[in-house]
Amino acid sequence: MRLRRRYPYPSDPIVTGIPSVDRRIDALSARMTGATPRLADRTPGTIVVCGYPRSGNVFAAEYLRLALPEGAHVISNRHSPLKIQTAAEARVPVIIPVREPRAAVASWMVYVDAPNTVAQAKRYLNGYSAWHRFAFRVRCEELSRIMPFATVTDSPESIADWAPIKALYPEHASDVQSAAIVSRIQDAAANGFVANPATQQSVPHPERGAYAERYLELLDSPGLAGPMGKAQEWFARALALAGPSTGRLTSVSAGSLAE
Repeated sequence: MRLRRRYPYPSDPIVTGIPSVDRRIDALSARMTGATPRLADRTPGTIVVCGYPRSGNVFAAEYLRLALPEGAHVISNRHSPLKIQTAAEARVPVIIPVREPRAAVASWMVYVDAPNTVAQAKRYLNGYSAWHRFAFRVRCEELSRIMPFATVTDSPESIADWAPIKALYPEHASDVQSAAIVSRIQDAAANGFVANPATQQSVPHPERGAYAERYLELLDSPGLAGPMGKAQEWFARALALAGPSTGRLTSVSAGSLAE
């Protein structure tokens, strides 16, 4: 089993389901990326946002940082599904955003500037399925909430209304505007949080369509029908597991504010 440096976990389908192996891979990935994988050592009141890349993770996390009281600890710096397992062991609430695989994988391939080949697209689709298969198996049902991408972008206030978060933070701002979330993400991108805002910032960019079009066309290839079908099955399972949302930001168009 070889860990490719160019495509950081979890874009590779390397979730084995064997805890000792997966933890070793995750620790190696953390050292390569400079990230800290531990959750048990975090401060009380921690909330984790962890979904497959480009599924609304940053949008959800920035909403929480704006809505919750100062000092609330929101972790969203990595996409490893092993973070969900560690959070379950540490009794930490987890928000798991989920997005339709064609859109999520295309956006992730844009982000990493992946080769535009069927073989690469198949690897990313298999990675999507492997990620969700492992995450859904290890999550703590009572302390994890699966949230569709459209719910995250249309009704982010429903995140803070979830009982485990309300138990930690009974009071939260109810007037967070979508424009404020987008502004925070754009400012971070402009200040170097990502190398290329056009392809990598976590809200749409006017130049991104040109990058995404080739990957969306590729993902519709007949040769990818099998991997895409499997990924769609995992997305359907995610929707079945997702809880109902409450509230709505009426000024937000579904799926328009996050990438």
